[in-house]
Amino acid sequence: PLGPFEAPGGIVRKKRLDGMLGVEYFGFTDTAISLELVARHIFDYEQRMEAFGAIENETQAALRITRTFVNERLRATALGVGIGDPTPDSMFARLFADYEVREALVLTVGVVVYYGETILEPFNENDRVYLQLRYSF
Repeated sequence: PLGPFEAPGGIVRKKRLDGMLGVEYFGFTDTAISLELVARHIFDYEQRMEAFGAIENETQAALRITRTFVNERLRATALGVGIGDPTPDSMFARLFADYEVREALVLTVGVVVYYGETILEPFNENDRVYLQLRYSF
């Protein structure tokens, strides 16, 4: 079940059906490619649910490409996600790289970019660049 949604007139509970298909390909040396498709449907959808971010029929597609370099000490990843039906109207992309400086010490640098006309619109001005140093003991 999806919800509850608090709407004028009380709480509304709806059922939702999710379906996903994913494929990964490892045929290239040191490279992995992943494609995932998701479809969602809310049963007994009411127009007033849109005010809470609910979409009756929604599709998402995600493409991830990861490649390793420098004897697998450097891993670069590009991830793109599109949300919309039938064509994406909201998207985000994340590009990042992890470098194993030495055992248990990993440096990560990356960027996240948002573009949205519907569900991701509030994030349009929240692009970010980040740097992380992680030590595991």
